[in-house]
This record gives sequence, C-alpha cells and structure tokens, in this order.
Amino acid sequence: MLQGNYDLTVGEVSLAGDYDEIGNAGTFENDGIDTDRGEPLEDPYADLEVPEFDAADCETFSAPADGIITNTGTRVFCGSDVSLGSTTDWVFEPGTYILNGVDLSVTGSGTVTAEGVTFVLTGSGSDYAQVSVHGSGDMTFTAPTDEDSDFPGISFFQDPNAPYESNDPNILNGGSEIILNGVAYFPSQPLVFGGNNSAQVPACSMVIAATIEIHGTPNMDTSCDGIPVEHIDPPAIRLIF
Repeated sequence: MLQGNYDLTVGEVSLAGDYDEIGNAGTFENDGIDTDRGEPLEDPYADLEVPEFDAADCETFSAPADGIITNTGTRVFCGSDVSLGSTTDWVFEPGTYILNGVDLSVTGSGTVTAEGVTFVLTGSGSDYAQVSVHGSGDMTFTAPTDEDSDFPGISFFQDPNAPYESNDPNILNGGSEIILNGVAYFPSQPLVFGGNNSAQVPACSMVIAATIEIHGTPNMDTSCDGIPVEHIDPPAIRLIF
C-alpha cells in the first residue's frame, strides 16, 4: 500500500500479492511491477542461528564517557537497555554485540558509527530485544566484510523466535542521515526504516522483515561490492507507506 506524501523510485519490483496507491500525493516510479508471484522467495538467512553464550558473560550496559563502546570479539548485554542519548558521538568497535532481552535505543543529536558490527537481538518468552533508533544525528551501520565472521554482511540480526506485534515495530529512522551498509534482518517483526540521506552515495541496504514501513528519503541501494550479502534476485517485498 502506498499512501500519503511518498516519493519512491525503484527498478523492477516483484510482489507476492498486489499493491494499491491511495490518493494522489505521491509518485511511484519503477521499471515494471510483476504482481501475484505466489509465495515470497525463500529466506536466504533461514539457517543462521543466534550464537550460544554463557549467562555469566552477560553484562549491564553503562554508557562510556568517551562514547567508545569497546569490543574484543563478542559482548553480551543483559539487564538494562543499551541506551545512547545526549550530544555524545558514539562509536561501536568492530565485533558482535548480543542484546539478550534488552533494547538498542538511540536518541539525542550525537552521531552513531558502527563499522564492522553486527547487533544480535534475542531473548526469551515475550521479552526479545528490539531496535529503536530515532536520533537526530548522522548514523552509519556497516556490517562485517570478512566472510569468515559470524555474521558476514549483516548489520542487524533479530532472533526469528521474536513474537510479532504490529503496534511495536523495530525502528531505524534517523532524523538526519542514516546509512545502512548491510542487511537488516527482522524476519518475524515489523520494521520502520527511514531517514534523510538522499545526498549520500549509494549504500548496500538490504532489508528483510515481516513488514516494512519506509519514511523520509532513505538512500536504499543494492550496490554491495565488498559486503558479502546473500542476494535476492528478483526481490519479493511488501511496501507499506
């Protein structure tokens, strides 16, 4: 469904069902739409699993004064949200960050840089980690490029066991520029993705989610040279605006 003040330009689009444009407040330019393709394509990451970790490795997040979140390989956060705010510029060192039942929350006007980083969102019962990124500063999330890493090409990996709640989506929606170089994987929960990064060079932005809602003017591109993602060609997507 395309609704409201949207301005969308894409190449070829393949849909499992159909689509609707409501009203005349937006433009939808494309190179052709193939509808009613039947079942969506297979999930290329269905075989990936949340890595095992020891409860003794869990630590409560405490925001460092210098804004640098260190990592020597894998860090596991439990107990309280990884909450980043204020005007501090935040830098995640390369590695895997496992959030067990706690959220990644970004507010404020500081920048966020995560180069060579995978965020793994997991939990149990109804308490699974989510992402809530809606700060006003520039944000860059770049996945690991080493094919031997645990999650090559993946910036965000949410546990497929996370329960679906339509009114509680994951949010990657920067008020300024948000750049995703890699895969944002939310197979069983909704995702709101957006930002205003039209001035940026094309990024490797691949999104897999139960539903996807796009806001603003995000620069989404599949120019993924150097980032080892699993390509989906042609894509099967649902657009909700």
